Formats: sequence, C-alpha cells, structure tokens
Amino acid sequence: MLLLKRISATVVAVLVLTVCSGSSDIEPAERAVERFHEQLNAGQFEGIYDEAAEEFQKSDSKEQVVNFLRIVTTKLGDVRSSRRVHWNVTTSFTRTSVALVYETQFKEEVAREQFLYRLEHDHAKLVSYHVQAKALVTK
Repeated sequence: MLLLKRISATVVAVLVLTVCSGSSDIEPAERAVERFHEQLNAGQFEGIYDEAAEEFQKSDSKEQVVNFLRIVTTKLGDVRSSRRVHWNVTTSFTRTSVALVYETQFKEEVAREQFLYRLEHDHAKLVSYHVQAKALVTK
C-alpha cells in the first residue's frame, strides 16, 4: 500500500510539473528570439551560430549557417517587427523544448519564422531555425 501511494504521488508530481510548465517556459525562448533578431540585424551571424545548441551546430557548418543568414538579410533586409503567432512547449524528464512561430516584418516583406529552443535552466539554446519568404526563392 505504501509503494502504491509513493507511485501515485510521483505520477501526480510529474503531471503537475507538466501542466505548470507552459507559458512561463516561453519567456526565455522569446528573449532568445529578440536576441536572434538583434544579432541578425547587426550581422552577427557567427555569434548566432556560436551561441546555438550543439544540435544546431552539428546540422550545418558555421560557414553554411553564416552564408544562409547573410542571404536572409540580403534578400529580406533588417527585421522591423515580429509577432508570435504560435507556441508549443514540450517537457520530458530530461528536457524542455519550446517551439515558436513568428510573423516577422523584414524591410522587404513579411516572413514566417520557426524557432526551436531547448531550455537550460533559465536560458534558451537555439536548436533549429527556419524562415519562409517569397523573396528567398524569387530574388
């Protein structure tokens, strides 16, 4: 009976942690998006790469990421404003991931950006970045 109570208490604690995580978990990721946009506007592409999670760095070489980000800013211009349109927090026993989707007004057009961050304490590390814009294909 005591074992059953312990197991029940553990399950309840895990459910509470999962339910309590959510909107408060997106704050570090939202701050990271702001920093990403500031670095993008400043041409600090290597800084974006250097601060990203290991998974991001392993997905492409630093040179490829820098070239891609340079193309984004060349074709779209500076970030003027952005608005979060969707978010999702996934929590497991070992990590919390935050997916954010933004509609971002660049100088040339509005683009859809998708960010995936892994939370490490109160810090978000970029795991993946995708941007969709007509100018990236047509210019």
